[in-house]
Amino acid sequence: MHPAQQPSSAALANIAEFQRLYFLSPLSPSSPLSPQRPKYNNSAEQRVYIQNPWPINTTEIGPAKSSAQKLHELHSTPANGTAYLEWGLARLKETYFYGQCDAFASVVTSLVVAQGSHFVPVGALVEICTVVKTPVSGHTFVLLNRDQNGTLANSASWGADAVIIDPWYALQVDCPAAFSPLDVHGANFIAWALQLKGFKATAAGVFVVGNYPSIKLPLKYR
Repeated sequence: MHPAQQPSSAALANIAEFQRLYFLSPLSPSSPLSPQRPKYNNSAEQRVYIQNPWPINTTEIGPAKSSAQKLHELHSTPANGTAYLEWGLARLKETYFYGQCDAFASVVTSLVVAQGSHFVPVGALVEICTVVKTPVSGHTFVLLNRDQNGTLANSASWGADAVIIDPWYALQVDCPAAFSPLDVHGANFIAWALQLKGFKATAAGVFVVGNYPSIKLPLKYR
């Protein structure tokens, strides 16, 4: 954490807004974990399945039973156009969600930039970030409203307005799906990401809040 800084009011508002959308969406289990942390079973009622759970997974959410699988292959490289957003938006219409971190990032981005969303400010950048461990492994997450005077490789430079959004990670460690790099969840996330051969995030795609008139948030989420 960076004790001299605190998340801004805009960051806190965006964190709260994503948490609201998260619990409405198939990205989250149908009920949150209790303090006793019961394990989810892979049933249709669970709603979300992780294609590639890591050893840090506290929920034991993993591949679904074949009767409930909704596996969708996401194109490997997100473009800056609307195809990536349309794929993510279409997943919101599903009863179940089943995928890896790349697929989670597509849905997150569509939720944040769609017309009808309440993320601030309009015009804020949404970066699809990848942290590479090896040529065939690593992690993908979404970074909202980063200070563009800093660099992706230096999380200390992201600023008080920045928000990390990562439902895949949240299901692994049982934390909120959106958080500030300046709070305890952000510190834990950065420490975990440092295990991926050092934190060397790169932007695989960049989107802008409010810039996609054809991408409309379903009424359920407004």
